[in-house]
Amino acid sequence: MKLREHPSISYRGQRSWPPVWRRIFGERVTPPAGEFGTLTNARPSAVDDHRCFLVIEHGATRYTTCLWFDDKEFCRGLLDLLKKHIGEPINQIAELEIP
Repeated sequence: MKLREHPSISYRGQRSWPPVWRRIFGERVTPPAGEFGTLTNARPSAVDDHRCFLVIEHGATRYTTCLWFDDKEFCRGLLDLLKKHIGEPINQIAELEIP
């Protein structure tokens, strides 16, 4: 199943994908919605093991998002996978097949 369609990318019945991005550096522009930019960082939350943070770059602007999960084991596994794809476009990452 493609990452973007996986049912475990959700929290309390709400989908966590596509991500909602927030600007953290760069030009003040409204971020495009969904799958854009290149993944530059993926890290776990320091306070809750049911979520992780992603950082992307799009042009000269950097954005972040928080993905929430009901299943903390799935969260850890997905985070390990995402770390292997740093430097790749988010839309390509969303196409990855995961069990």
